[in-house]
Amino acid sequence: LGVTPRKISDEEIVQRLVYALVNEGAHILEDGIAGKSGDIDMVYLTGYGFPIYRGGPMHYANEIGLGNVARAMERFAQNPLDDGKFWQPAPLLARLAAGERHALAGLTPLYVHPSEPEMRLGQVFARAGGPSHADAE
Repeated sequence: LGVTPRKISDEEIVQRLVYALVNEGAHILEDGIAGKSGDIDMVYLTGYGFPIYRGGPMHYANEIGLGNVARAMERFAQNPLDDGKFWQPAPLLARLAAGERHALAGLTPLYVHPSEPEMRLGQVFARAGGPSHADAE
C-alpha cells in the first residue's frame, strides 16, 4: 500500500475516539436533537459504558478545554492520510473554542469522582434532576 506505519500514542488514540464523540455531540446540540450537553453525556454514561468518573464525552471536553479539542481535531485534519472533512470541528464547537468558553456544559457535572465509588446510578440521575431508583418504588 505504500503507507509507512507510525507510532501512535495512547493519548492520541483516546483523543481520536473521544473527540469524534464530542464533535458529533456538538452537531446534535446545534441541530436541536438534544437540549443540553448533559443529555448527551447521560446517553454515553448509561447506554454505552463511558467511564462515569469522566462525566461523559461533553464534560470531558470541557475539562480538557474546547480550544484544545478543536486544535487537536484540526491537527488530525492536516494528516494527508486522514479524512480532513471528518475532523472539521462542528460550527458550535468552533465558535465556543474560539472564545475558549466552556458552554458545552449545560448541566451540573454528572461524574462520580473515584473517591465516591459508593455513589449509585440512581444518585447520578437524581443529581441531574432525572428519575432515581427511589422514585420507581
